[in-house]
Amino acid sequence: MTGSPVLTVRVNVVGLAFAVDVRFEKIVYDVFENQGRTMTWQASSLGTQGRNAGNIMTALSQHLDKSLAEYLRVNEAACESR
Repeated sequence: MTGSPVLTVRVNVVGLAFAVDVRFEKIVYDVFENQGRTMTWQASSLGTQGRNAGNIMTALSQHLDKSLAEYLRVNEAACESR
């Protein structure tokens, strides 16, 4: 298996309720030299949108901001060397 990391964003709306799920997956290797894709970060939330898409966008924005901040924190050295 080869490939780049994947950021998956899912938004589901049912009636006035919504669910937002953000996941970061990447290729990992185990001690037996097997490889596979696994989720290394996730954030999700449920809420009510009251016919206002802004509520959904706010939840999504918060998750993406948190994801980026945590990615930069754990990859600081690699990001600085570029």
